[in-house]
Amino acid sequence: VGLGRWAEVIAAAVSRSDGIETAACASSSPEKAAAFTGKHGCAPFETYEAMLADPSVEAVLITSAKHQHSGHAEAAARAGKHVFVEKPIATNIPDAHSVIAECERAGVVLATGQMTRRMTAVRKMK
Repeated sequence: VGLGRWAEVIAAAVSRSDGIETAACASSSPEKAAAFTGKHGCAPFETYEAMLADPSVEAVLITSAKHQHSGHAEAAARAGKHVFVEKPIATNIPDAHSVIAECERAGVVLATGQMTRRMTAVRKMK
């Protein structure tokens, strides 16, 4: 969910993997969903809720606007989907704790994208 520039980068990486596929996408923009579907061969959904209701969707990658991360993550967890959310998990600490608690309650994996942790300069600083 969230089909901007970073979703394109991740979908391109996913296409090079044997262990994962981009199965579906959801966007508030039908034009963005159609373009993304055409490029990545996934099923478009008119709403995020409809995508979450699809049993073939096992996990959700959240690259939506930062202020939407916590709501999207909690909804995915409640639907029993594993959650990968780009940083930040939420825009404030209480919402971040809520996302973590919701994923724990649902028994789903919660992961956060933080690409800089593998950068050479960051690794040297550590």
